[in-house]
Amino acid sequence: MLEGDTHSMDEDAVNRMYELESQVAELSMDQQRVAELEERLDFAERLLAQRHDAPEIPLHRTPA
Repeated sequence: MLEGDTHSMDEDAVNRMYELESQVAELSMDQQRVAELEERLDFAERLLAQRHDAPEIPLHRTPA
């Protein structure tokens, strides 16, 4: 194998490693976003459940 070919393969490997590291970082951010969205969904579901379970309060209107 020629010395130039080895250097080229090393550069390709390094470039691929940086690309993979970038993808891993992006996936990590996506996981954080999904976790945040899950928390928001849970919160919204709890609010809706509370609203559904709350007793109906009649509104008193004054005669016009």
